[in-house]
Amino acid sequence: GEYIAPDRFIAVAEQQRLIRQLSDSLLQQSAEVVRQQGLAAQTTLALNVSAQELLNPQFSQHFIDMLQHSE
Repeated sequence: GEYIAPDRFIAVAEQQRLIRQLSDSLLQQSAEVVRQQGLAAQTTLALNVSAQELLNPQFSQHFIDMLQHSE
């Protein structure tokens, strides 16, 4: 497939109101990688996150909950 930059597909996902599902999938996959790899607490994980998600006051806690439930 063709590479599509995050600034393009995130905007489309926001417009189509699919950003929450996309973010949840990304967060679940990230949590699974952390669980499988047994990554150290000081490991850096970089994700492209939409502005809409960053403005959501529950976003950070939602990600933390996903990490905790993947253990």
